[in-house]
Amino acid sequence: MQDEQSNEAVAPKASPGTQLRDAREALAMSQEDVCRELKTMVSQVRAIEEDRFDDLPGDAFVRGYLRGYASLVGLNGSALVDQYKAMRPEEAKLVGIEPTPRMVWPQQLLAVVLIGAAFGAVALGGFKAYQYYTREPAPVIVQAQPESFEPAQSTIEQSSETLANAEQALSESAFEESVEEIDLEAQAVSQDADFDAATAAVLQNETDRSSEAATNLEEDILNTGIESVDSGDAIADNEQVTSAPEQRVIGSGNDSLTLMFTAESWVRVRDEATLDLILNEIVGAGQVIRIRHTGAMDVRLGYAPGVQVRFNGEPVSFRIRQDTNTAKFVVGDE
Repeated sequence: MQDEQSNEAVAPKASPGTQLRDAREALAMSQEDVCRELKTMVSQVRAIEEDRFDDLPGDAFVRGYLRGYASLVGLNGSALVDQYKAMRPEEAKLVGIEPTPRMVWPQQLLAVVLIGAAFGAVALGGFKAYQYYTREPAPVIVQAQPESFEPAQSTIEQSSETLANAEQALSESAFEESVEEIDLEAQAVSQDADFDAATAAVLQNETDRSSEAATNLEEDILNTGIESVDSGDAIADNEQVTSAPEQRVIGSGNDSLTLMFTAESWVRVRDEATLDLILNEIVGAGQVIRIRHTGAMDVRLGYAPGVQVRFNGEPVSFRIRQDTNTAKFVVGDE
């Protein structure tokens, strides 16, 4: 009797997986029932019952499921874990070492906040340092002592000299304008005198030639024995009587522009408002052109010293360019 009891005591126990399977079957539970209770997969339950612990995720997982499976079927979980450790001596040194518990979300949030605060403090410190080393030095304001204003003597002298120069320039300008006006008036008087002298000379020449023609005609009548001849008709029919200077009349307006040429000159006359051309040609010496027009007329002369100008019987004064002897002016009302 004692030998049988000692043999039973010495007989090794079944493996943890076998014990769990036998207990499950004794309770008429399937592997699927165990999966639902332990929230795991059938393959993992099968690996535990077949002692294929290397197929499981790790030692901590195995020990945890051994305890949970044993509690489910009414076995001692600690005894099964000890037996599992004895089966795996390489895991003996890890006995008593539990996996590091995972932090819950409040702890994670606190860690994130602390890390963020640390980074913020470092960034703020760097920004302050950058501002400190890159700032511009403050300007130094020096308040000067007020001094009484005393204009410099040189400034007064320069101002007086400038004023004197300005007055002199104004005087010279006024003098030059006066001289120009006097020249224009003298030129107009000279043109009037030349015009009158030329007209008188032409008339005197006409009178002399007429008298000479009448005398010659009278002698011819006496020589041929003609008793009565009207001297006025004879003068009119005689081809040798010299006519007055060639005179042309252009237009039929209210105003009269007379141009008397003592020398050959180009002349152009056009309406000031419409720019319509009235006259544009070269006129020879001794000719007189009278233009009848209403409105302002723009006159251009190629050789102004050789032309006398009258407008409505009044002499017209105009300025002659000394370098080209040309002139341009406007007569009449716009």
